[in-house]
Amino acid sequence: MKTLFEKDIVRFTFVLTVVSLACGLLIGAVNYITAPVIENNLLQAKLDAYESVLPGIESFTELDTEGDPATVVDKIEGKDQDDNVLGYIFVADGKNKYGTMTIVLSVDAEGTILGATFSAIEQTYQVEDTRNNLALFVGTTLSDLTPAGDITTGATGSLNTVMDLLSDIATAYGNLDIPEPELPDDPTAALFDDSLGIAYTEDDDGFASGSALVLWKKMAYDAEDNVLGSVYKLEGTGVKHDTDQGTIGLYVLLSEDGTILGYALPNAEYGHSRPSNYQYVNTLFLDSIIGGSLSDLSFSTDKEDEDFPDLITDGTNTYTLIITMLEALHEEVQS
Repeated sequence: MKTLFEKDIVRFTFVLTVVSLACGLLIGAVNYITAPVIENNLLQAKLDAYESVLPGIESFTELDTEGDPATVVDKIEGKDQDDNVLGYIFVADGKNKYGTMTIVLSVDAEGTILGATFSAIEQTYQVEDTRNNLALFVGTTLSDLTPAGDITTGATGSLNTVMDLLSDIATAYGNLDIPEPELPDDPTAALFDDSLGIAYTEDDDGFASGSALVLWKKMAYDAEDNVLGSVYKLEGTGVKHDTDQGTIGLYVLLSEDGTILGYALPNAEYGHSRPSNYQYVNTLFLDSIIGGSLSDLSFSTDKEDEDFPDLITDGTNTYTLIITMLEALHEEVQS
């Protein structure tokens, strides 16, 4: 009588089981080794595709497309190497009687189209014209979708599909929850009264002062990025009492046509005749010239020649220094 393992069916079953287990272990081991490689390759392939429309992208986050048109199959937030948001990428699929197409498009936070290409275009009619038509929308905004050039009208069918996809992408962009940018603390803007509406200032890199009293110039903007004018930093030193010297820092906001919109005379930069309250009486003078033109201002240091003698009852040395600085600003603006 044969023992259990001497029976053919049992022996074959045992061998197959061992082989199956060995193969399973081998496949599992291979998968363990290759799965991360495959995943990284897929990730790199996506990055390469996104890089074509959003240069500088180093990482991305896939966003939820719920509520977006069905043609928008992917919505991406792209970031640079410092984890700053570079822009948003949309992938949209379309179909018409000539075939299919897939658009990959990037925009910035304001909806300006940064780049656009076809990751796939299976059209049987005027493919190159369709590519060229899509490229004309780069630099325009999703809110307008007016091409920056002449469309090739012979590819009307494909163009209509492109326009439909761009419209769907615009809808998906509108569904983004983009946080309002936080303006950095701006010491210059903070010097001025909030009623002037200065949100932030930026250095005027092209400014080169021709006066030792005019230190720098900054462009002033409101919260909607509209130019309000220019802030000038003035600093002068002069006699404050007998032979003692004192320094004053004065900031003046001028509109583009030279109207005096405001000023700042911060205590931290006022080192002139404070004990006699001359600072206060000279702020009355500065208050009185707001709304006037710098070119219409009299730069006489003789208070009897001024239009505001009642405002300047004392503090002649301080007043003289302020007038000297304003005159230097006037000459700077005129030059």
